[in-house]
Amino acid sequence: MPHLVRRLLIVPWIVIIVLYIGACMRVNPTHTPTTTTRYLLTSYLTITPSRAPLIPTLVLKTPTLKATITPTPITYTVVKGDTMLGIAIRFGVTLEELMVANPQVNPRILSIDTILVIPLGESSPALPATPIPLPITIDEPDCFSTASGGAWCFLLVKNTRNEPVENVAARILLISSQSEVVVEGVAIPPLNLVPPETAIPLIYYFTPPLPETYKPIAELLSALPVTEGDERYLSARLKILSEAIEPNGLQATVKGEVSLPKRSQPANQTWIAVVAYGTNGEVVGVRKWEANSALEAGEDLPFDITVYSLGPPIERVEVLVEARP
Repeated sequence: MPHLVRRLLIVPWIVIIVLYIGACMRVNPTHTPTTTTRYLLTSYLTITPSRAPLIPTLVLKTPTLKATITPTPITYTVVKGDTMLGIAIRFGVTLEELMVANPQVNPRILSIDTILVIPLGESSPALPATPIPLPITIDEPDCFSTASGGAWCFLLVKNTRNEPVENVAARILLISSQSEVVVEGVAIPPLNLVPPETAIPLIYYFTPPLPETYKPIAELLSALPVTEGDERYLSARLKILSEAIEPNGLQATVKGEVSLPKRSQPANQTWIAVVAYGTNGEVVGVRKWEANSALEAGEDLPFDITVYSLGPPIERVEVLVEARP
């Protein structure tokens, strides 16, 4: 019996000692493979509190300079038989655009070998700004209908300055009874030079059809000064030998001579314009004459010109001349 009790008391101590030794022993853990689940991260904006607003930084890049090609001006050299309108049609531009591009050229007086700048839109070189016209006097235009349904319009301009002017042009607009612009055109004179204290008509023909009633109005487009001693114009002289107006006033004939001073250069181009005026001082007809031969200094060149009225009877006529070397 005592031996049994002694054994029962010893067993608990043995268990405690075994547990203690097991805890103190180093146990190598066994790694058990596990399955890792992958998640996709979705980005989103978050508002970050800040005491001052965030200002984005602009990064400016210096542009690389590339060589640009300056377009060569498109020009045309006038040949015999050319007209300003014909050249405009040939290149697909309007007469007004061609005139604005060449303000130094009179559309009615094209000299052979004259170089014209052709405006062909954005691809063409930039044209110089059109100069502001000189303040010369212009009257109200007078228009006379033709049998075909068109109309000839005359606009008298007066050079009241003490210097000659050139390249005079004006826009004529036909206004309907509803105050709408029906059609417009650029009127130009028969001669390019307008001496001081001289009047000359600007002319434009409106092709049919036109409205039965309209009101013509005009605005000056161009009038440039002629520098003193300009060698483009010669001092031509007129001598009127006779003037005859028909009894019905529908036509008038002027005969005379044009000459140059003895020490002048010869004139290779000579033009004469006969202007017919009505009773109220309005222009009723214009006739231009061009010499078919050169005019030498000291010689007389005869002319015989008949002008016709497009409206009222002719009251008087005036003769103008221009000569160029």
